Amino acid sequence: MISNNTALANSDYQMNEKIKEEIEISTAKPAPVNKKLSESRLRLATIQSLATLVEAEVTLKEAIKGAARTFTIADQIACTNCVNLKPVNRLQCQNCKGLGYQKAERQVEITLQPGLLEGQEIRYSSMGAADIRSGKNGDLIVKIKITEHPYLKIEGKNITCTLPTSLYEAVLGAEIEIPTATGKVVMKIQPLTQPGRVYRLKGLGLAGGDQLVTIDVLMPQVLTKEQVELFQKIKEKAGDSDPRGALILSH
Repeated sequence: MISNNTALANSDYQMNEKIKEEIEISTAKPAPVNKKLSESRLRLATIQSLATLVEAEVTLKEAIKGAARTFTIADQIACTNCVNLKPVNRLQCQNCKGLGYQKAERQVEITLQPGLLEGQEIRYSSMGAADIRSGKNGDLIVKIKITEHPYLKIEGKNITCTLPTSLYEAVLGAEIEIPTATGKVVMKIQPLTQPGRVYRLKGLGLAGGDQLVTIDVLMPQVLTKEQVELFQKIKEKAGDSDPRGALILSH
């Protein structure tokens, strides 16, 4: 039969052994760190993938309404012929000419939202070419180029045009059909519209801009005898003051 003193001694011994084990664990040295491997991983993590810049040519209508475009992206992939060779031996590779990688093309379809502007750059995250150095895809940057319109011009967000009108339209007023980026509209010319007057069509420009229409009054090239007589009568009845009066008095 085991005495109480013997049981207590065994208990103390086991407790001491456990404490000793815990001390050994807590004071154990950490596993050695592979500094070269850590530095390599750090450099890889800090390498930024290069962005891919492409140009999207759009019409004025597409700039307002939006459009879709497909681009060909050339990814960098490891050369299968020399991927397992030492760097010095890769220089002899005829497949990649010593670069260590090849190009693989893929198609990327992009949706361009409405409200595009000339020269605008739109960035699409991680949709660019794969970069073998960083092991990830770079961003895709789409630069907008709006094709030249035969009649409409761009000034910032506004679209401008010059509208030729006859003398009679300018004097009497008229409703004239004019082109816009998205189709034709009818614009009302007020009576006695002066040459150079600018009409503003709200919301028909780019990204919330307007369309500015400048009136160009065209004088008749030829008048019949009857037309000359009519102008003479108008002149006699008008009783207008000399438009150059202020110019003469200033000298």
